[in-house]
This record gives sequence, C-alpha cells and structure tokens, in this order.
Amino acid sequence: MKISLGNRNESIPQTKDYHIFFLSCYIHGQVYLQLGNHDFVLDPGGWDTSHVGLVLVSKRTARERRRAEKIALDLIDQLNCVLQGEVYVIVDEAFGDEKEIGMGPIILGFEQAKKQWDLLMLQWEGVSS
Repeated sequence: MKISLGNRNESIPQTKDYHIFFLSCYIHGQVYLQLGNHDFVLDPGGWDTSHVGLVLVSKRTARERRRAEKIALDLIDQLNCVLQGEVYVIVDEAFGDEKEIGMGPIILGFEQAKKQWDLLMLQWEGVSS
C-alpha cells in the first residue's frame, strides 16, 4: 500500500505487519467517523469532512484484508456510538433480605441495549413465574 506523505507516495514499514485503512470525519453539529478517504453523503462538497487519520489492524489478528476491514468497521461503529451518546448501562436490582444491585456491562448502541434488556426481561419472567 502506498501512503501519501506530503508530495511523495511511498511505502511505509507498517504495511508489513498491519492492514491500513483511511479514516474520515464529518463534523457539523455532530462528529461522525467512517472508513475511507472520501466524502460523506451528507457533505457532498466536502466542506465539513476531514481526512483525520488511519486505522491499523494487525495482520496477526486478521490475515485477510476483508476480515481486517470488518474489525475496523466494528471499531468505528463503537466509536460513533460513544460520540453520539449511545451509551447504556442496565442496572439490575433485586430486593430480598438484602438489596442486591448488579450492574451490567457498558453497552454501545441502542440495538445492543435493546437485546440486553430483552434478555434481562426473559430472566425476570423465569424468576417471577
């Protein structure tokens, strides 16, 4: 892979051990990341889009580029959830002789939070019946 360094296109040593993906950022009332070195649909003129860096995925973790891209996309999805405030924690309280509080993991994204909530409700239905 050739990386543009100023006016030069040259190989960098990291390409030996890493799959490298360009990272773009859209900033206009929100911050949104995406893989690639291109404009966002919401910003066809590119006025609010920056090419902010790179995502590196170790070739030991993912030998195939397609697998590495999936890992990079999952990371970007998680970061976008954090940037957009889609961070949830489900607290499970049980009252008996002593109050027990169980706090679940931090969940990123509404869909994942909904799945965790549905699982918790199934557990509670089993306890209450």
